[in-house]
Amino acid sequence: MGNEEAAILTDWAYDCYRQGRLDALVNDDEEAMSDLYKFEKFLKVAIWCIQEDPSLRPPMKKMMKSKITNPS
Repeated sequence: MGNEEAAILTDWAYDCYRQGRLDALVNDDEEAMSDLYKFEKFLKVAIWCIQEDPSLRPPMKKMMKSKITNPS
């Protein structure tokens, strides 16, 4: 996948997230559909980690300690 295609995919995924259309992202994936709450948490992490500006991306140490990746 080229950079342009990846950018389009990430834009689409972010738009789906903002519109609450998580079902469009998982498209018949029964495991993801069965736990959309968990899928949404992983999606938030992914969106956070792929910010275009690297200074906006979280440090890995912060991600490992975050409530999103470690809910307990």
